[in-house]
Amino acid sequence: MAERINLKGIEEGRAIFAYNCVKDVYNNSSKKIAKEYKSYAKKVPTMIQNNGLGPALAFVYSKGNGKEKEEEEYKNAYSILYKNIETRLKSEEVGLLDKDKDLIESILEMDTVSYREVSIEVLSLFSWLRRFVDGMIEGEVNE
Repeated sequence: MAERINLKGIEEGRAIFAYNCVKDVYNNSSKKIAKEYKSYAKKVPTMIQNNGLGPALAFVYSKGNGKEKEEEEYKNAYSILYKNIETRLKSEEVGLLDKDKDLIESILEMDTVSYREVSIEVLSLFSWLRRFVDGMIEGEVNE
């Protein structure tokens, strides 16, 4: 008998992860970084849809100055988003990436089916991130 996938559990796990990401930014970052995070969380899905996952993540990676040092983790909203994506994809719940490789390296080496699967997961994650940033982080970058 085929194993049933618990979609409610996957979606709930994604929602909890996204909530914790936004809560972490809200509690541990400056208002400027939080507003930038909100703005970027809304823009990245469009970048993925228009350009593809690889180019969009390369952009986020470059704007985040690559891997930030742990003590500088909250100084750049792009680096926070990059780390959020990487953490989610490497989590045991999702397990779509090799834990020993960087996110961008893994994306560049993927086959088409895996690439599509990861793209869907990242877009689903951003769907939840957008909901939570709207509810938790006040203002926009322009204000």
